[in-house]
Amino acid sequence: MLNIKAHGGPRRWFAALTAGIAAVFSLSSCSIGQAETDMDIYHYDGYLNAQWGSTPEEVATQLQLVRSQWVRLEDDQLEGMPEGTFGYEIIRTTMMFGLYMKTELYFADTLEGAGEYIGLYAMKITFQEDPEYYSTSDLSLCDEDFKLNGDDAIEEFQARALYNRNVSYGTVTDEQGTWDTISWYCDNTIDTVDVNEETRDAAKAILSQVDGCLSGWGEYFSSVADDPLSSATIYYNNPDAESYIIFSGLPAAALRDAKETE
Repeated sequence: MLNIKAHGGPRRWFAALTAGIAAVFSLSSCSIGQAETDMDIYHYDGYLNAQWGSTPEEVATQLQLVRSQWVRLEDDQLEGMPEGTFGYEIIRTTMMFGLYMKTELYFADTLEGAGEYIGLYAMKITFQEDPEYYSTSDLSLCDEDFKLNGDDAIEEFQARALYNRNVSYGTVTDEQGTWDTISWYCDNTIDTVDVNEETRDAAKAILSQVDGCLSGWGEYFSSVADDPLSSATIYYNNPDAESYIIFSGLPAAALRDAKETE
């Protein structure tokens, strides 16, 4: 896995979304009496109950959002994203690890012309680390230094992860400063997941087309075709910028698309 710089222009931002396919956490799994999900079948974790490849309406149901709690992102908020991307911001007030956070969800019908329906393929959580953002009544709930502690975060995520158990640490530097990174991810890739060869070939064709379209996106872009089905990376410990987490499930979304269009 590459360490990705998520700042510094559109190409680096998308690189962080795609090559950030090195980690994802899940706080959920198949419950008794519920139908198996792709996460259960193909052994990867997602973000809460959100399923990679889902429509916005499905994700809203999975995350128990009412319509007033998610709003469409404007085109300028998607600058630098691959062609076909549209997105939503969750505006429900949410706190994690003692910090308020902003969550953005990224979808596509076809991504750079690939696939029939990609659906949900990436997310970004940004933590509000400016003390002035918080009211006095918030202080008893807040992290004492208003900065995300990556070690505490990965410990919490790993305590709940079923399949994304691989963890790696790194450091990246960009114009925002130096970031410590922690990534976690599942074992399965498109090449190793237990599916029939027709589905595998169709999913690989989607990812190969995405790779081909994005091969010129600079030194920070790796390859989605060989990445884990589901993954996430924490960027933290930068005194000059807010911590954030990139979640990606593009291979998992491509697999779902391939399976549903057989």
